[in-house]
Amino acid sequence: MITFVKLLNAETGRVERVGNPAEISELLRQPGRIVWLDVQAPTPQDLALLGEEFGFHQLPLEDCLKAHQRPKFERYGEYYFMVFYEVEKDPTVGMRMYEVAMFVGPAYVVTVHHAAVPLIHQVETRWEIQPSAEEGASYLAYLMMDSAVDSYFPMIDHFSDRLEALEEAIFDRFDPKVVARIFELKKQTLMMRRLVSPLRDVFLLLLRRETTTLGQRTYIYYQDVLDHLLRISDAIDTYRDLVTSAVDAYMSQVSNRTNEVMKVLTVFSTVLMTAALVAGIYGMNFKYIPELDWPHGYAYSLALMVGLGLVQIALFKWRRYI
Repeated sequence: MITFVKLLNAETGRVERVGNPAEISELLRQPGRIVWLDVQAPTPQDLALLGEEFGFHQLPLEDCLKAHQRPKFERYGEYYFMVFYEVEKDPTVGMRMYEVAMFVGPAYVVTVHHAAVPLIHQVETRWEIQPSAEEGASYLAYLMMDSAVDSYFPMIDHFSDRLEALEEAIFDRFDPKVVARIFELKKQTLMMRRLVSPLRDVFLLLLRRETTTLGQRTYIYYQDVLDHLLRISDAIDTYRDLVTSAVDAYMSQVSNRTNEVMKVLTVFSTVLMTAALVAGIYGMNFKYIPELDWPHGYAYSLALMVGLGLVQIALFKWRRYI
C-alpha cells in the first residue's frame, strides 16, 4: 500500500504531499522536483505500479516483495537499489529489526518496507525542517541511511551494559543461569554484525569515485555515515570477543567451584577414613587387643579419632590444600 507521496519543490523550497500517485510520472518530468514515495506492506499491484511509473527492473522489485534480504547495494542504469535495516532495543525479544528497501534516482527516492518503520517518520520530520533541493534525492537517501545507522548506537550501549552485568554475575555473585544470558547476548552481537558488515561494504562501494553519481556536498555526508559504521563495526567485533571471553570465564568459574567442592569433600573423606581406621581396628574379633578391658578405652578411641582428624586438618592447612 502506498502510504504517501511527497514532493520537494525547488522553487518554493517546501515539501508538499501529493494526493494522487498517478501523478508521479508527470512530476518526474518537471525540473526542480524531488519525489519521495513510501510503500508499506507492498502488494504485487503496488510493485507493478512502481515498475510502470519509474521503470524499475524486475529483480529488485522481487526483492521488495520477499522480506529478510541481506543488506546490499546494486546499480541499475541511472538509479540505485539498496537494502538496509533499522534496529530497536526491545525489552521482550532484545532487538527488533526493520527492513527497508530503497530506490534512489536523480530526482526521486522510493522506500519499501513490510511493516511500520520508525525512521520513516523521523526522516519525514528532518526533511520537512531542512529540505535541500540543491543536493538532490541523494540527500534524502542520506537522511534515511543516517537515521538507520544512528539506531545502531543504542544497541552498542546496550551490549556494553549487558557485558558489565554479566561480568558481575560471573565474578562477584556467581549465577549458574548466567550462561543463557551470555549466549543470548552472543546471538544479538552476531545478528548486529550480519547487519553492519554488509552495510559497511555497501558504503565502501557507494563512495567509490568512479562508480558514484553523488554530488560533492552529499559525498561528504555519506563519508560521515561510513565513519559511524566503521566505529560500530569495531565496537561489535570487540564485544563479540568479550562475549566469547565471558563464556571462557564462566567455564573457568564452574571448574574452579567444582575443584573447591572436590577439595572439601576430599578433606572430609580423608578425616573420616582415619576415624574409620581406628574404629575398624578396635572392632576386629581378636581375643587379645590392648585397651579392650580398659575402663577408659571408649573415651581413648574417640579422642584418638578427633586428635588424628585435627592433625590432618592442620597438615592440610600448612600445605595450603585448604
